[in-house]
Amino acid sequence: MNNSLPGNGSDGLAPKSLSYSVNLALGISSLGIIPVILVGNLMVIFAMIFYRRRLNTPTNVYIVSLSFADLSVGLATLPMYAFNYFSAATFIRYKYLCILKYSSILFSLSSSMYNLTAIAIDRYIAIIYPLKYPLWMTSSRARKIAIGIYVYNILVMCIPYFWHNDAVLSKRCDFYQGLPLAYTVSFSFGSIFVLLTCCLAMYIKVYRVALDNRKRTIERKVHIYYMRRQQLKKETKSASTMGVILFLFVAFWFPFMICGPLKYTPLSPEIVDLIKNISLLIAQSNSAVNPILYCWLKSDFAWAFKKMVPICQTRGFSRGIDSKRVPKINVIQMNDSFTGRI
Repeated sequence: MNNSLPGNGSDGLAPKSLSYSVNLALGISSLGIIPVILVGNLMVIFAMIFYRRRLNTPTNVYIVSLSFADLSVGLATLPMYAFNYFSAATFIRYKYLCILKYSSILFSLSSSMYNLTAIAIDRYIAIIYPLKYPLWMTSSRARKIAIGIYVYNILVMCIPYFWHNDAVLSKRCDFYQGLPLAYTVSFSFGSIFVLLTCCLAMYIKVYRVALDNRKRTIERKVHIYYMRRQQLKKETKSASTMGVILFLFVAFWFPFMICGPLKYTPLSPEIVDLIKNISLLIAQSNSAVNPILYCWLKSDFAWAFKKMVPICQTRGFSRGIDSKRVPKINVIQMNDSFTGRI
């Protein structure tokens, strides 16, 4: 393998641009997050396996798919970054190891965003087209979509191994220099911003429909409208939960996604490296937060966690859920004359 010359780029030789103590702290922090990510997301996956008959809904299929994306952060991305903080010279000597370091983070980022988009579409159809939702969105179809998401992102992750990767040989292992600009813009950050915009538009529409329906229900004190209101309230609550997860995803990842222009500022390379590494660590920690949100906000997963782990029977996690049964949503069949296209 070809060695990179010292002095090119800003990220590969992190121990020379950042102090040993800073790299040690970043490496230890990265390793400390891994067990939390693995335990939390494995619980989500095992919950679906053990209680599939009760959790097998399209939304939950996408949540489990999202857990696989978070799990890849704990199994691949964070260990490589921790190793880089402890021994960055290794990533200078091996071009494809450097590519794997950054393509893996793009894989988890893109996979998470596509799964969140699938969840947003699922919630949008459930509230805007409630009568067609059981036909359009099934658990089997959701699994096929989730598989398609990962097949697509695996193919995208492989592109840098065959396209314009010679720059890695002459530069340090830097995210913004090692990967082709067209690749990072079109297949990662560009597509993520497009998907995020679509998700926000769908959730805004969902909340507007829920608000309009609430006003109509207040005006018309008819039993069927009350029943529809109860069903819509449950669907809207589920959409709100997933909206919170999407919001936190953006909050955790946004600092890292805007770090690119920092290298064109008067800030020193050491400060830029420090900001970039800290923001990336914050972004990666989002994979540890999601399972906690499922346990806290989603009653079905809270029930499953309570059955699996006794500690989840505390008031903060169970939230008064009956351990002998899982909450069920009664699907109300109505004619279009009552509901219309909500």
